[in-house]
Amino acid sequence: MKAKSDLSSWISQAVAALGPAQAGLLRRLTSEPRMKRVWRELGRRRRSDGARLYPVGAGILLLIEVLKLTKERAYVIPRRDATLARDRYLEVAEVLKRDAKRFAVFPRTHGRIDAEQIAWSARVNCLAEAARFYDDLAASCGGAQGQFPNRY
Repeated sequence: MKAKSDLSSWISQAVAALGPAQAGLLRRLTSEPRMKRVWRELGRRRRSDGARLYPVGAGILLLIEVLKLTKERAYVIPRRDATLARDRYLEVAEVLKRDAKRFAVFPRTHGRIDAEQIAWSARVNCLAEAARFYDDLAASCGGAQGQFPNRY
């Protein structure tokens, strides 16, 4: 029982120190019913003498390693959320591309001087660059439809 209270105390402290995404992951790892077998395995003892098969802090070490990995990597989101994000990014990119194309022509019809034209072109290029940024974000969410792993 002492090990359980130590783990609970450590979890409380860790959750307070983590960002919301990692704190949520930590809560899920410690409370998810599918993780019950992992915790049971880490608490196993030898039948012959009752000695632990794993070190006392093995559970905490496991959690620390998982949290380190998630801190180093981008957080994992479900495929549905990635699809929604990708679609939204593509929509924003299309609006920006459309506006950049429309505004690229707009100032020529209003007789701007060269300095104004250069400044205006730079702003239009910012729109085009932002569109490319959103296209890249969409690609990082899984690219074209159907390129997600099937295991979700």
